[in-house]
Amino acid sequence: MLDFIEHHDLSIDENFAVVQTMMETANFAEYCLFEIYLSNQDWPWTNIKYWRPRTSDGRWRWLYYDLDRTFGAMADSISTGPRIPKAPAESIPGPTSCSSTCSGMKVSRTPSSTAMPIT
Repeated sequence: MLDFIEHHDLSIDENFAVVQTMMETANFAEYCLFEIYLSNQDWPWTNIKYWRPRTSDGRWRWLYYDLDRTFGAMADSISTGPRIPKAPAESIPGPTSCSSTCSGMKVSRTPSSTAMPIT
């Protein structure tokens, strides 16, 4: 999935449709919006959890995990409001488990994804 996302133009509806067979795109959009709203200071670099059913049609989903650095709850994570991560996966400093989320952010910026209903 990550390879497909990295190497295909997701503004093409057919390519976006392929991604939708591999991941729950609405779940991912909601996940990103919530993390941004919470101003999670250590996301998307760490504390990323995702899963999929082990079936032939199982699609990846993301879940919220370790939200202790949200809304400025930690002394060293002062929040000034929603924070949108700016760096692509290859420029994030230090160890990262970000490849799935940063590549997925490409999904959330496609024209097809802007029409997804957020529940």
